[in-house]
Amino acid sequence: NVEAEPGVTGYMVEKALKEALGFSPKGDVFPIGHLPRQDGKAQRVFRRKIE
Repeated sequence: NVEAEPGVTGYMVEKALKEALGFSPKGDVFPIGHLPRQDGKAQRVFRRKIE
């Protein structure tokens, strides 16, 4: 699944990916902000030595 600007179609995304990757992935196109954020996003960890 992918979020795209208004007016971008699934065919346009599939064609661009086929040109870049050499195969045609299948998926759905949604308006920006429609899909929920991923919970598994990496977070930075800073270690501070306490002396």
